[in-house]
Amino acid sequence: MTEDELLSILENLSLSEREHIIEQLVKSEDDIVELLVSIVRNNDGRQSWLAASALSHIEDDRVIPALISALSKSNLSDATQVMLIEMLGDKGDMQVLCPLIKMLNSKNLVVQMATIQALIKLPDNRSILALMTLLEQTESSSLRYTIIEALGDLGISQAIELIQRFRNDEDHHVRRRVERALEKLTQQETR
Repeated sequence: MTEDELLSILENLSLSEREHIIEQLVKSEDDIVELLVSIVRNNDGRQSWLAASALSHIEDDRVIPALISALSKSNLSDATQVMLIEMLGDKGDMQVLCPLIKMLNSKNLVVQMATIQALIKLPDNRSILALMTLLEQTESSSLRYTIIEALGDLGISQAIELIQRFRNDEDHHVRRRVERALEKLTQQETR
């Protein structure tokens, strides 16, 4: 099968049909993963997105590096970046940690929020430090309350002092998340 033939299949089927065909192709053709990886790396827009989406359903050692490679492309739409971030977070593999942490520097709030949600699935000192640093630096109240909530949900007791600094934040959503996070963290400490 060629890349063009595979792209034709991906572009002309519904999502459920695509998933079924990819599953069958993975079983029958050894080079299907290589073809999908090649499409992700060498194409733009919808074609790269379709191949990355297909790869996300395949368990193979080549998938995560291909998704990371796709995420590093400079011409991705915000929606594609979010999809790739979610896929990488769902993989739960620590090799995605550093590429995801880099995505916290995105200029797009939606991309940053998706990255925070993905990093929550990979609780590691590096991701926690990155979240705490972003919390200290961001001017976005949406990022502040999302990070505060994440730190509380993860039970990061070393963040208590930092979270307390936002008790009097001008945004009521931030203040509400501060109280919830501190409640969770202090309950955890008393156990």
